Amino acid sequence: MNRQLQLIHQKMGKYFIPFVAIILSIYIFLLCYQHIRPKTYDFQLNQVAEDTILAPVTIEDLEQTRINRERARDSVADIYLYQEDIRIQQLNKIEQYFGLIRNMRNDTYSREDIEKILAEYSEQLQLDQEEVEGIDLKDKKELTFSQLSSVEQDIIYQSMVLNADPIVQELAADLNQRSLQQLFSITKDELSELQSNLVDFVAITLEQELMPSQARTEFEKLRTRINTSQMSSFAKQTTIDFLEHLIKPTMVYSESETKRLKDEAAQQVQESYILQGQVIVQEGHIINQNNMRQLDLFGYLDASANQYLSQIFVILIVVHAFVIYYYFTKIYPENRLGEASLAFSAYTIALASALTLIKISQFIQVSGLNFAPILVPLFILPSLLKDKTNLQVSILVIIFVNLMGIFIISDNDNQTLVTFIGLYYLFSSLLSFLLMPYIDLGREAQRVNLIMVLMWQFLIAIPIMTVLSIPLISDQGATILVMILMSDVVGIIISTLFLPYWEQILSSQAPMTLNQLANLNHPLLKLLIEKAPGSYHHSIMVANLSANAVEAIGGDSLMIRVAAYYHDVGKTVHPLFFVENVSGGIESPHRMVGPDESAAIIIDHVAQGVALLEEYKMPQSIIDVCEQHHGTTLTQYFYYQAKEKKMNISESDFRYPGPIPQSKEIAILMIADSLEAASRTMKEHTQAGIEELVDSIIQGKIDDGQFADCGLTVDELRIVRRSLILGVASMYHTRVEYPK
Repeated sequence: MNRQLQLIHQKMGKYFIPFVAIILSIYIFLLCYQHIRPKTYDFQLNQVAEDTILAPVTIEDLEQTRINRERARDSVADIYLYQEDIRIQQLNKIEQYFGLIRNMRNDTYSREDIEKILAEYSEQLQLDQEEVEGIDLKDKKELTFSQLSSVEQDIIYQSMVLNADPIVQELAADLNQRSLQQLFSITKDELSELQSNLVDFVAITLEQELMPSQARTEFEKLRTRINTSQMSSFAKQTTIDFLEHLIKPTMVYSESETKRLKDEAAQQVQESYILQGQVIVQEGHIINQNNMRQLDLFGYLDASANQYLSQIFVILIVVHAFVIYYYFTKIYPENRLGEASLAFSAYTIALASALTLIKISQFIQVSGLNFAPILVPLFILPSLLKDKTNLQVSILVIIFVNLMGIFIISDNDNQTLVTFIGLYYLFSSLLSFLLMPYIDLGREAQRVNLIMVLMWQFLIAIPIMTVLSIPLISDQGATILVMILMSDVVGIIISTLFLPYWEQILSSQAPMTLNQLANLNHPLLKLLIEKAPGSYHHSIMVANLSANAVEAIGGDSLMIRVAAYYHDVGKTVHPLFFVENVSGGIESPHRMVGPDESAAIIIDHVAQGVALLEEYKMPQSIIDVCEQHHGTTLTQYFYYQAKEKKMNISESDFRYPGPIPQSKEIAILMIADSLEAASRTMKEHTQAGIEELVDSIIQGKIDDGQFADCGLTVDELRIVRRSLILGVASMYHTRVEYPK
């Protein structure tokens, strides 16, 4: 969260959310009051109407009732019932077909038998005439089926199929020649195994309730299962060929059941009414007797037309305040109040901004630009909120912006237009909400993804709204579509201009904020270079090392670079106690104090740095880096010095207070901080020496448990190691030997 906003929340504590909720409710009421205040009328027969009056309640519309009942009938899906007979039929088909194959293979045949078949079924057999003429019909020997030629086998097979049951003929007609040849040539055991497999597959699969659209899917599952099985290649292919024709839908359309349900749906439809929005009296028209009757019917002759509107809106505001208070204080646990405040701040800004834009568009509409409310790009709200909140908050924004927006635009003369705009707001924002799971709003990709949402608006929302606009406002449909296109343009403009400020308000790591803090003329950096020039140079080197390493693993390199500039500002309090600020010839002040006091001064630079950063209202992300960059590490030099002096000490007195790094970026800065300081003590900056130094620092932090909460993986640590080695080598102009 932005530091100023965070400070406000910290001061107000648990009162922040209810206070802002009250302010937001008051703002919404004032924003919308003009549109919902009660109106009174004085209607006289045969007088010119001064206002356009719309029906505040509904009356039954018989024709619409009939249409709705027809729609209810059409909305009932066709009913399919499971047919066990299909499974039995398919299993019977397998049994009969394989029985035919066995009978055919077990019999013996003479050329005379084949000659008789050819004479009897010459017109029905599908044979190559040249191959038939090549058969030696003079041979009188009895031959087994396997001894016959492939042409003779085919003749026998086709003749037996012609005399078989129709279900066998149906299966035979579907099989290809390759599968038939396999059936003719495989062994009896293989044939039995094939039949057994088919029976198992068909029996199990057709036990399910398979719709026509699901049968193919089940077949593909079987194909995959068979292809990955231990079957022989020919068994796999033959099994698949059979199953392709045996797996059928088991759900069959039931006309009687479908008709019954359609009739029930039609009977359950309530009577249709003329909804609010029908013109009763048109401004500028003479009020006739029929108008008076309708006005009397709706109670306009002695009552206000909007007598309940303001009450409903007040109730809506109260309900809204209760809902957001409950959600942001009860759903979020007490230890996540900071997260709740961030989400609530984002929600408040988004809701107030959206309603303000709708209000402005309404003024533009009244000024003469028809359909101006369409220009408000509400569909960008879910995308903006995703990175700062969650799906539930996006739903709340969509619901309440649409509800409250309707009150703002409800005083348009053309209530059909109000309906259309309301539908467009709802549909476009819901479309963006549905697209949210597929959008990655990382800081670098956020603007690109918003443009993707606009493209989907163009490809999906516009065609659908075109269909809706034709019956609603057929004479102005083209204008509406132009306005919808312009709303996409407005969305691009607003998102482009507003995104940096949106990030700056709600994020402590906003690029705009970080780029401002990266300016080396910042007062804190000037203080650092003035009082602790060595620490300033050290910070710059650490910034380069850590930013390059963070970038290598895809982290937030800009944040860690800027944070590195400020991580040692606490050293400005006692700069000479830090070796990098001690010039040659000056005696170290540590010689004048004991090791415990030295350690306390060194350790205290973290707390003093945090205090300085808070004083200058720096972002929390920068403060976190300063607070965690030493974790709970031990000031080893002074600790062992104290032990040598046999002082009565506790190791905890020589450790930084922590916490240990809570992010990958801070863990990397911790390594870079130690590495930059340690590299200055090296006599020779050889590649082997640099690698050994980096490895020892990383291993030391791991052994000390400093990386327990940061989430760094072994692979990321390997990438960081390589980057740091290259960085130190470049600092000291060492040529790195790359592996061959």
